Amino acid sequence: MKSSSKNIGKNINKKANRLKHWIDTYKLHSKIIYEVDADIYQNKELTKKEMKMVKSLIEKGFCKKIKNPVLDLACGQGRHSIYLAQKGFDVLGLDYSFGFLEIAEGNARKANVENVRFLQGDMRHLPFDNESFSTVLLLGNSFGYFSDSDNEKIILEVFRVLKKEGIFVFDITDKNPFLECLISYARYKVKTPSFGLVIDERWKSWDEKTKRINCKKKHTTRRGEVLLETPYVIRLYEREEIKNLLARVGFRIAKIKKFKGAEDLGLMRKRLFIGCVK
Repeated sequence: MKSSSKNIGKNINKKANRLKHWIDTYKLHSKIIYEVDADIYQNKELTKKEMKMVKSLIEKGFCKKIKNPVLDLACGQGRHSIYLAQKGFDVLGLDYSFGFLEIAEGNARKANVENVRFLQGDMRHLPFDNESFSTVLLLGNSFGYFSDSDNEKIILEVFRVLKKEGIFVFDITDKNPFLECLISYARYKVKTPSFGLVIDERWKSWDEKTKRINCKKKHTTRRGEVLLETPYVIRLYEREEIKNLLARVGFRIAKIKKFKGAEDLGLMRKRLFIGCVK
């Protein structure tokens, strides 16, 4: 019995350390991530296509439009926040990474938009009053990186800060189509402005027991210098699982749509966009 408890403790510590390492990676290495994953972070056509899907889900699912104020969770370098600000919406982007937020603020200045601001914070513990926002977005495959209880905590927090009849739209990896074409190892060469040619390696494996993809990525210069190496884990949800989770929190689900993005280095090609209302 003691041995079993000790093993459980070791596993919990291992998971906690892996999660901390992944979070710290985005805090400390935002620039290399931004430049290597430019096919996502700097892809205006992809952003436009994603926002078109959001608009479609809201208008066809709820017969409503995006309403102010808007909260953009896990906003990263601000591509969705800035897009909405350019359309006249008042947007607050929240992200855990100070590095990404610096990039977001720079991008907002370049875009010459003033109706967007950015804040550092944890989406499991949102620093906002109840019913503060009319629309909440969580885009870019940013859901599923925590424990099941913490993932649910994010949904609970979104529900709390949404106004009555407020709208929540987010996306997740489309589990079955993704697993059908899962590539366990891939190697790419990426030209970056700041680091030159970078060798980008990705490892992925599916754990049926935990319902998670175990991933690792490594970025190396042509000279062999390791710029970044980090493991991360993503929980993949079946449609019914995500529906049940949303319903348990109190959301009414309007629509789930399949989305096919551009070929990318991670898990964003085959996704589901989900729209729901409080």
